[in-house]
Amino acid sequence: MNTLVLLNKKGVQDKLMIPKQQITQPEIITMSFNKQINLKGSDLLNIKGFIVNKNNIDNLKNTYIEFTDDFNKLFRIPFSFLIYSNTSNVSDFNRNNEIYSFIDFHHDYFFNHKLLIVKMVYNTLNVCLTSNDIKDIKDFNIEIVIEKTYLEITERNEYLLYSDPTKLDPINLEKNSYNIRNIQHFNIPLCGLSENVHIYKTNIDATLLNQGLFIIKDNNHQIINIKISLDDTCTVLDYDDNLLNIYNETVGNLIYYGFNVNEKYNSNNLIGCINMSIYNKITVIIKLKSIKETPDTCLDIYMPQWNTLIYNKGLFNIRYT
Repeated sequence: MNTLVLLNKKGVQDKLMIPKQQITQPEIITMSFNKQINLKGSDLLNIKGFIVNKNNIDNLKNTYIEFTDDFNKLFRIPFSFLIYSNTSNVSDFNRNNEIYSFIDFHHDYFFNHKLLIVKMVYNTLNVCLTSNDIKDIKDFNIEIVIEKTYLEITERNEYLLYSDPTKLDPINLEKNSYNIRNIQHFNIPLCGLSENVHIYKTNIDATLLNQGLFIIKDNNHQIINIKISLDDTCTVLDYDDNLLNIYNETVGNLIYYGFNVNEKYNSNNLIGCINMSIYNKITVIIKLKSIKETPDTCLDIYMPQWNTLIYNKGLFNIRYT
């Protein structure tokens, strides 16, 4: 009888020690241009990155990773941003006598949570490699590396409980909304030259809550001023070369300048973000000293913006499109 009691107690102990069991398995899926990949097939999902032929990296700089549901385009991330922000320590490798690279996808930076595939009952999340211009479309593939997580039945039912439309209490709403990041890519054209100082200026169509900007590192020039103004009345960033050297953060081959210097580039704190949607005119001016004989016709900048991914009644969508 004592043995039986001990066994019963051990079973209870095991259940308490391991209340939720998950299994995560990687998968590699080939992606072709403009061919949607359905991301269903697990309970939770994490995008690890992309395997690309090194010869195709320049072509990929004109493409986007686009996320859609069954009916709508949700948002896009410039592949050039993934290339320039790549911090992967995975070495290039040889496959069939060709060199391949692994490009990180910083899943936590973009989505802030594992994608809740289990809550996507009535629509489907798809991912696609696409471009603005059909001429950019090339006859080659990339591979997406994903990590699929399968939940134990009890935990899976808990996720489904919060998808129940009859239980939309405050706790349920909180568990169904996640702040996510998108990246807007802008080309700032050259508008003036003064000796070796190049001036780039344009008005941009930035939207939503913006956190700061990324600029590609270039050893051939030194940025001496960045200025962003709103409706010609409010300056939200005006850094000379001193402040640019003090308040910057390196991410791969990008340099980040934030609107709130107390927060890192990957901070989830929305304090200090600026709602660009409420302004009619957003002007960016960048001045740099260059040693190039021929100046670049434009500068690339990337601006991270916040949105909200909502799971509700077995569907998912983003709040602002």
